[in-house]
Amino acid sequence: MRAAKGQALHFSEDQGVRYLHFGTPWIQGAMRIRVPHRLVLDYTQDMMAWLMLMSVPDRVLHLGLGAGACVRFFGHYFPRCEQTVVELHKEVILANELVFGVRAHQDLRIIQADAKQWIKTLESDHWPLLLVDLYDANAKGPSCDGPRFYQHCYRALASPGLLVVNLFGSHPSWQPNLLAISKTFKTEPLVLTAGSAGNVVVIVAKGPRLQWPAHQQASALIDQLARRARLITRQLKLPAQRWIEPMQRYLNPSPVKKPSKPPLGGSKRPLRQTSLEGPEICA
Repeated sequence: MRAAKGQALHFSEDQGVRYLHFGTPWIQGAMRIRVPHRLVLDYTQDMMAWLMLMSVPDRVLHLGLGAGACVRFFGHYFPRCEQTVVELHKEVILANELVFGVRAHQDLRIIQADAKQWIKTLESDHWPLLLVDLYDANAKGPSCDGPRFYQHCYRALASPGLLVVNLFGSHPSWQPNLLAISKTFKTEPLVLTAGSAGNVVVIVAKGPRLQWPAHQQASALIDQLARRARLITRQLKLPAQRWIEPMQRYLNPSPVKKPSKPPLGGSKRPLRQTSLEGPEICA
């Protein structure tokens, strides 16, 4: 996420959780102090729903640092995955070093730059996984969006590769963002159920379309997703059960009516799977 220019950061703590604020009451990130690698906010948990669809890659690009929740998660559970983070504000980077325990090292590169400009410089077809969480102090619409931004994201992604974006379902930016992502990737994204604060995580693939094979029964898909969710819940302490229903609708090739509101779940247009085989997960 991005702090507004000239906006002071501040922190709060409640029931063992430390929060990051950009000069407003809006929560911009959180860390459970005694278990810092656990994901506290539901939208950060949903940012990991890609684990239902692909194995852990050897590298990941984060656009936006926030309180470093996703970075700590990767560092703990996937230490062999090299991370690159782009964050606009040096104050946020410093806060992570001093307050949230995230600092650059050999396998974690943190770059102070404007993600919207920086992504234009990336080589094509490089990143298998790209996580986008870019908000300003008001924590409503994303601070980086629009067709050109998603076109640069698409170009930077490897094929196959996944883009995971945190959006806000009740904001006027919702429909334009969803349309821009769909047009860029030439398919509708998977839309997860809205979180308690209204955040909606969407996932879209570059390369082979994610779709359950037509010759296999739908019950096999449900069983596969359920097994995968149990593995993720057991080893990563994530509420993966809540991802099963939107993913089932998305991967199932049966034609269904598209929902009009994001809180009801995801886009139901069928896609083809890249891999539902389990990643090697470190305890």
